[in-house]
Amino acid sequence: MAAILSGLTRLKSLYLSFEVPQFRVHGASRRPPVLTRVALPALTDFDFSGTSEYLEDMVSRIDASLDCIDMAFFDERVSDIPLLRDFIARTKILQAPHRADISLSSFNVRISLFQRKGGVDFKVLNILWYTSDSHLFTLAQACSWLLPPLPYLEQLGIYRYKSEFWSSQWLNEVEDTQWMELLRRFITVKDLVIDEPFVLSVASALQGLVRERVTEVLPVLQNISLEGFQSSDPVPDGIAKFIAARGLSGCSVIVHHRDRKQ
Repeated sequence: MAAILSGLTRLKSLYLSFEVPQFRVHGASRRPPVLTRVALPALTDFDFSGTSEYLEDMVSRIDASLDCIDMAFFDERVSDIPLLRDFIARTKILQAPHRADISLSSFNVRISLFQRKGGVDFKVLNILWYTSDSHLFTLAQACSWLLPPLPYLEQLGIYRYKSEFWSSQWLNEVEDTQWMELLRRFITVKDLVIDEPFVLSVASALQGLVRERVTEVLPVLQNISLEGFQSSDPVPDGIAKFIAARGLSGCSVIVHHRDRKQ
């Protein structure tokens, strides 16, 4: 495949898709990284669906200045794909992402990054995992392994992944420390958007920061938007306590309500 691509110097879009294997072979089956890579100077869009073994083998062989990466794969151990992190770092898509969206469902997690151009957000990175492991653990691992610090990121959204198999039962097993492990990576975020299914869970986690650690997570946060949240108490107790503590520390936070996006 790499040999064929080497002659396509005007290739702009590359789409690769593999069926989900019935079993996986770890360890000895993994090939060593390739030192000589194929340069694809015109490639701007890369779309991949398959397992990390295929993905690692491919991205270790190509260099491109991409505008957009879209990937879906079926593995749970994010630490198994170090070459993907190197590949993303070699592109230009992480230069100035403005917004990050995180989507969760009963069996998958997704990270999307957006760059703002002319007042419009354009998606530059979309990574989807199909996983049966702890969702927030997989997500926190992904952010740690795949994403460097993003100094221009201002907005973070936590959403329900749109799926007919949606269930919120797994949220009952989520611990506050798991939310904290995820949120503490986003130190530049000013605007936090929380979709209705996650409001109470995130509120519980934020309540644990009401003392001396109140600015430890999301230190420059200014706005919290509750999307689709309807309750007799418009601001959950955990978020109210968090906001009060932030106010005492001189860092005010405002709560907004908005309708859920269709």
